[in-house]
Amino acid sequence: MLQGSVRMTNATGSCGSASQATPVRICSGVGMDRHQVSLGLLFLRILGGGLLIHGRAWAWSELIHANRPLFQDFFGVGGEFTWILTVFSEFVCTLLVMLGIFTRFTAVPPLVVMLVMALAMPSGTAWSVRETYLLYALPFFVLTFTGPGEYSVDGRMAEWANPR
Repeated sequence: MLQGSVRMTNATGSCGSASQATPVRICSGVGMDRHQVSLGLLFLRILGGGLLIHGRAWAWSELIHANRPLFQDFFGVGGEFTWILTVFSEFVCTLLVMLGIFTRFTAVPPLVVMLVMALAMPSGTAWSVRETYLLYALPFFVLTFTGPGEYSVDGRMAEWANPR
């Protein structure tokens, strides 16, 4: 199973053998507690969401002032409705992710929009354009699986619902 210098910690936090009944976390030279992980998730939420809003704001203003159809009709629901859903997912859902409100659910719409924008481009599109959208999608992909951490509205609601 575990070989080398990696050891498991038991419920008391002391390092022991891997055969103990209550392993909690792998302990190496430097361990991370739940507050450090939650702080990292807080930075990921705020910086990832802030970068998406800042990076896409010029596109929203350009589309608002344009005298052309807003979006292609990918799904047969109309270009204007597709644009409204895109702005909702890029702005409203991103703000909810930044605050940590229903994070696992609200991280999915920006993730899907960024993946569609990266993959639905014409075949001659430069990789750097696709890469930008994939990099915008990365924090939302991670947050979909990890959740918001303790420093969020979701974390506070969990503490309120399950007092220790």
